[in-house]
Amino acid sequence: MGVDLFPPREAAFIRSMAPARVRALGTVDPPDGAWVVESLIYQCEELKIDGLKLYPPGPDTCGWRMDDEKATYPLYETPRKHGARNICVHKGVPGLFLAEYCHTGDMARAAADFPDLNFIAYHSAIPWEAELAEHGRRSKAKNIYAELGTTAFLIGQNPERYARLIGTLLAGLGPDNILWGTDTPVIGPPQWQIEAFQGFTIPDELREQHGYPPLTKEIKHEILGENAARLFGLDIDRTRKAAEGDLLYKLRDDGNSPVHKVDWTKVRLRSRSTELLGATGAAASATNEGRRAFFDERLGRLSVILGAGGQHHVGRLRVEELGQAAALGAAHVALH
Repeated sequence: MGVDLFPPREAAFIRSMAPARVRALGTVDPPDGAWVVESLIYQCEELKIDGLKLYPPGPDTCGWRMDDEKATYPLYETPRKHGARNICVHKGVPGLFLAEYCHTGDMARAAADFPDLNFIAYHSAIPWEAELAEHGRRSKAKNIYAELGTTAFLIGQNPERYARLIGTLLAGLGPDNILWGTDTPVIGPPQWQIEAFQGFTIPDELREQHGYPPLTKEIKHEILGENAARLFGLDIDRTRKAAEGDLLYKLRDDGNSPVHKVDWTKVRLRSRSTELLGATGAAASATNEGRRAFFDERLGRLSVILGAGGQHHVGRLRVEELGQAAALGAAHVALH
């Protein structure tokens, strides 16, 4: 299972700091057996989770599939009964996970069997985004979505690859089914990603060659927040007004000293994942040692908050650290 920097209980705590704009995802490990449904019932009823986040199996765990009617379908039925309709799953970017389970065929079949739920492929299933886009094109319910976390580094490292990624998703899924994501807890404060995306365009020659739709300003607005707001039931104007008075906004406005920043574009990833992403020499994340240190710092800061009731030392964390944590246990809709 993935590393939960923000497990459901902590995610719910973070949501309490900005309830109008933070959404919390529950998480379980499907191979753990019947108790996972009990865990989900608890998360739905006590933590009031807004959706479910699943991770593919790693090399030391049992394999599982999203289209397993006996073992996995009850995991979708439980949050659905409690009004949570967003099923998020890590797809693509194998790295710590078994590659065969990072493809999207099983997700597409589950989406077809649960047309009233939304199935969101985190990381856009890169490097298999074309597979995801084709499943989305064929979907009758149009309930297959792509999330863009971990992909923004390509804007600087390999802009043509990023253009093909975005163009493929637009052509297959359509602009309504692409969600912004940053992997903020892993990569750091997301502003550079937001600004890079806002200034990005798909070159005309690639559009003409592959038939990609244009990446317009209006579509960027959809991707950056409007689509996620729709899926998680947020009114953008009302949420923006409420955000100005929440604790996370106050933290950002209090002049807290910046967190330690790492220039992830200069860190080389020594693994098969880099080759699979189609960006030779590009940095998808830190080395194992660097990543571990980064996790330890984040977990240490969060533990300070959660200790002693959390209110005393909440200023130790900046809003960027508490923001978009969707890929690791908490979902935050960025409304700019």
